[in-house]
Formats: sequence, C-alpha cells, structure tokens
Amino acid sequence: MKHRELVNHIKGSFLKRQYLEAFLVQSAYIESLLKLYADFIFFKATSGGSYDNPILNELKNRIGKYSLNDLISLFRKSSEITKEEFDLMNSYRIKRNKILHDLVKEIRNPDFEKELELVCEKGNKVIEDKKFNQIAELIENFIEPKVEEKTKTLFKDSKQVDEGKNKN
Repeated sequence: MKHRELVNHIKGSFLKRQYLEAFLVQSAYIESLLKLYADFIFFKATSGGSYDNPILNELKNRIGKYSLNDLISLFRKSSEITKEEFDLMNSYRIKRNKILHDLVKEIRNPDFEKELELVCEKGNKVIEDKKFNQIAELIENFIEPKVEEKTKTLFKDSKQVDEGKNKN
C-alpha cells in the first residue's frame, strides 16, 4: 500500500464516520512517517556514521524509541519544521495522546465520537500540510524503492539457495 492509498483509506474511514479506525490508522501513519523521516535525515547527514553533533548522536541512539512529542520537538529545535507546523502537529499530538493513552476510559465518555471526529480533523490537517506531504513524497520516492529493491534481492538470493538445495 502506497502513502496516497493509506491517506485515502484514512479519509474514507473519516467520511464513513468510522472515526476510531481513521484515528488509529492516522495516528500510526503520522508517527511512523515522522520516524522514517528522522532516520532518513540522520543517515543522510552522517552517511551512516556520527559526528560531534549532539542532535545527530542522540537521534542515532534513540530514534527508534522517540515518541511523537520527541520527534516534533526535535524537528522544531533543528528547524526542520516551522513554528506553525510545530503548533499544528503539537496540538494534534496533545488531543491524540488524551484519547490514545486513556482509550478505555474515553470510550465511556458520551462525547467520545465527537472527540474522535475533532482529533481526526486535526490529524487530517497534519496529513494535508505541505511539509508533511514533502516528507511523504521523500519517503515514497527514496526509501521505499530501496526497501523493495533489497526485498527483491533477498527473495532472489533465497530462491537461488532453495533451488540449489533441490538440485542435490
């Protein structure tokens, strides 16, 4: 599934008023895309190594464990995103965390559906943001083809090994 298809799925769930599904997929999509972007920046800046840059070294050591808050704070401190982009992502994060971390309690709230709808609207604004779309395009055009290429190579190598076993 490509990024555009995933975004369309999120928007479709939202339009069908399936807010919980839209929220969960949207939340995972936003956070995972930002983690991939942080990983890409680190790799590009260091060519796989590290320098005496505390942000890069911290990113190298902890990127896989970064929360959404950590990611957007890192991007703001390193000027990867503007204050307006930070404010948009951060307001989404606050509402998202309230629901996500207290889901069982929030489900009992009579206004739960309305809260889900509002947080999904904020998430849609994040996904529609120009910078976020640039990140999605970068990931889709640069990282995904490399993963597909490596997967094909691994599959080809695996198939050759299996064929070699069958010849014996």
